[in-house]
Amino acid sequence: MKIALFFIMLILFQSPAKSQCALPANIDIHRNVLTIAHYKPGNCGLINSAKRSRGIGDIKDLVEVMDHTGAYDLGSGFIYEYEGEKYVITCEHVIFKSDSIVGYDADYKAYELELVGGDTFYDLAILKFKNKADEAHWRGVRLDFTPQKNTQVYAAGYWKWNGEVSIGNGKLLDEDIDLTDRKLPIVKMGFVKSDALTDSGYSGGVLYNVEGQVIGMNNSVHAKDTTSYALQSKAIKRIIHHVLNRKKGKLQRAFLGIQFSQNMSGGAVMIDKIIDNTPAAKNGSQLKGKPVVSIDGKAVREIYDVLKIMEDTPPGKTITLEIKAENSNKDVPITTVLLDSTHCVAIALHAVRQHGDDECEDIQTNNKVITIITNKQNKETAKNIGLYNDRIYCLNDLAQLGTLVRMFSLHGELKIGTGKEENSSKGRWIRFSENDDKRVLYY
Repeated sequence: MKIALFFIMLILFQSPAKSQCALPANIDIHRNVLTIAHYKPGNCGLINSAKRSRGIGDIKDLVEVMDHTGAYDLGSGFIYEYEGEKYVITCEHVIFKSDSIVGYDADYKAYELELVGGDTFYDLAILKFKNKADEAHWRGVRLDFTPQKNTQVYAAGYWKWNGEVSIGNGKLLDEDIDLTDRKLPIVKMGFVKSDALTDSGYSGGVLYNVEGQVIGMNNSVHAKDTTSYALQSKAIKRIIHHVLNRKKGKLQRAFLGIQFSQNMSGGAVMIDKIIDNTPAAKNGSQLKGKPVVSIDGKAVREIYDVLKIMEDTPPGKTITLEIKAENSNKDVPITTVLLDSTHCVAIALHAVRQHGDDECEDIQTNNKVITIITNKQNKETAKNIGLYNDRIYCLNDLAQLGTLVRMFSLHGELKIGTGKEENSSKGRWIRFSENDDKRVLYY
C-alpha cells in the first residue's frame, strides 16, 4: 500500500495539542526511553536554501526542555540489547549533522552517546554509551513482529522537563505501508500506520502495544490527517543485527549492476542501463532495454516492487530475472555480489556521465577533492548533494556520491552543490529523464 506524505520529520512538524494518557503498567518506560539531544550541528550548506522553521514555537513542553538543555534540536530514542551490550536506537534525522549527541533520562541526567552505524535509507541510527557503566541504568525493549490492525498502541516521545514522558495513544491502522511521495527527501518502506497523535520530538521514540512490546520506531506524520508512521520492528531488528554482527557500520546489500527505471505515470519497469564490469554486464545484451516481469518469482509491477525484492535479497544469492522478450518471457539468472565502495563509485560515474544533462559531462577526484567537468570543460568543485532543501549531505568521495545517488534517484533528479559559500544556490543537476518524469533505481 502506498500513501502520500506532505511533510515529514516529527522534529519539524507540529500537530494538535493533546492530553497525557496513561501507559499500561507493564511498560518499563523509565528504563526504555531517552530524550536525544543534538548539539553542535555541522553545516554542509543547503542547496537553494531558505532557513526553515522547525515549527516548535508553541509546543511548550519541547521549548522548555530545549531552553534548559541548550540543545539545538531534540528527538527520542530507546534501548536495544544485542549480545550483552545495550545500544540506543533513534532516527538518523534526529542526529543528522550532529557533532555532539547526549541522551537524557526522566530526571535529565545526561549520558554521552556516540554513533556506531545505521542506515540512511531506513532513517535508523545506532548509538552506544561512551561510558559503558551507563548501560546498567537501562533495559532493552521487547519487539513485536506481528502487529495486529485495530489494536491499541502508545507512541512515546521525549521526556518533559517535569519528568513525564510525552505520549499519544490510538489504534493501529495498517501493519505494512510504504511512503513514496516525491516530497519526501528519501523514499521509505516497511512502516506501520496509527492514529496515535505525535508531534515534534517524537522521532526515534517507540510505538508500544498493550503488552509493552515495541511494534515500531516513530518516524513521521501526515501533515493533513495527523496519522503517524513508525518503522516496523522486523526492519529495526534486521538492520541492527546486520550492522552490529558484521561490524561494518552499515547494512549489507546485494548488487547486480542494473539501472531500473519506470515512468512516473506508470507502465512497465524497464532495465534501462547496465553498468560495466558488474554481474549483469555478462548478460547485458539480453537485459538492456527489456521490461521486467518478475524477480525470483515475485511479480514486478512498479519500481517499488524491485526495491522490496532487492532489499530482501542477500549478497551472493543467484536470482532469476524474468524479462519480456519479443515472443515469450525469458529467465536470466544472475548471481548478486556485495554492494561495496567500488560499485558505489561506478554508480556515481554512471549517473553523472549518463544523466548529467548539459550541466555535467564528467566527474573526477584528486586529493579528496571532487570536481565536476561541465560541457564547456569548466571545472567546479562538488561540495554537497541533496534535494528539496532537506537532508543535504557533504560530499567526501565518489563512493559516497554513489551511495547518495542510490538514495535520491527514485525522485528522478538530484543536485550537486558547487557554491563556494555556505547556503549557495549554485549547483549542477543530475536528471534521469528529459521531462523529469522517470524514477530510477540502482541495484
